[in-house]
Amino acid sequence: MNLNLKNESLNKPKVREALRWLVDYDGIASKLLSGRLIVHQAFIGTGTFGALDETPFKLDVEKAKALLKEAGIADGFSVSLNNANSPPASIIAQSLQSTFAQGGVTLNLEQSDRKQVLTKYRARDYDITLISWEPDYLDPHSTADYFTRNPDNSEGASNKTLPWRASWDIPALTKETDAAALEKDDEKRKQLYFDRHARRRHGRRFSPELNILHRPDTVAERKQFGHWECDLIQFRKKFGKANVTSLVERVSRFAVFLRNNDRQSKPIMDGLIEALQPLPHAARRSITFDRGTEFSEWPYLQAGIGTQTWFCDPQSPWQKGTVENTNGRVRKWLSREVDPLSITDGELKDICDRLNSTPRKCLGYRTPAEVFRKKLLAQMRRVG
Repeated sequence: MNLNLKNESLNKPKVREALRWLVDYDGIASKLLSGRLIVHQAFIGTGTFGALDETPFKLDVEKAKALLKEAGIADGFSVSLNNANSPPASIIAQSLQSTFAQGGVTLNLEQSDRKQVLTKYRARDYDITLISWEPDYLDPHSTADYFTRNPDNSEGASNKTLPWRASWDIPALTKETDAAALEKDDEKRKQLYFDRHARRRHGRRFSPELNILHRPDTVAERKQFGHWECDLIQFRKKFGKANVTSLVERVSRFAVFLRNNDRQSKPIMDGLIEALQPLPHAARRSITFDRGTEFSEWPYLQAGIGTQTWFCDPQSPWQKGTVENTNGRVRKWLSREVDPLSITDGELKDICDRLNSTPRKCLGYRTPAEVFRKKLLAQMRRVG
């Protein structure tokens, strides 16, 4: 579905997210159109380099209603759907009309032949358009360029791609798409496409209010204990999606490592909650992340333990230099050639202990463990 941001209601990010939770993905794929569709919730097609296989959305009417209430549309609204009058589009449209209604959204179907659908779509003369599309070639740039390029959002623009048709003004994202196409390192390029997925899917979550530039000076200058940086340590592709969470406290340089079976965000957040929850709140005040999809479920983390989150600028890992430096140090034990699933919890703890018991010049030749313990005890005495 392409949502036209000229529509006042659809221009609200929380409304757009609410509609994602008013689609019966599994019902459409497994019942209405069994054998003809699979559930895939990212714009680069499955099996293609750079594709993201996570499927975080499902039919959740109560969640959608809560988001609509936050958007100031608790009583719902009406919107039209421009779609073809033949299957599978007509079948999907009827399902959408039914599930949208459960959330208080009236979906008026404007069905016609595909030619008329395309005419309205290309002219930006619609609210929502339901349409299928396939890439010209298998390289992800064919898809990313079409879904994230809009250098000129004016009515007279010459390049009328999908974002233009949705009135989505994204000059910065257009430049990032070009940069991904030119990246020569396969793993870095793949990560850039993962980031593009995140920007389209979770744009509201990496809003300007969470930018690292708004992080207090006491954090940036290491004047306050309890602020962490987080990253994922990646390994060779042949080992699959398994990885290790790297978590470092900025003042003490105290490190924690957690193994993950894949890159899905919610399990990663669960690991962080389990690791940090035993600490007093003053020892887990904030975490700084990059904008990878693996950190997109930060609201779940904040709801769980109340930890503030900050995000680096796009493609700016150097802004969380403490954890990046730690990752470099730990590579002597966790090189890219290591199978992360072969590492036991005991071995991972031994690596943490080695790093945390090594004296550091920046700490006056004290160890991270010593500094962390001293700061933690001081916080606990204040609470007591």
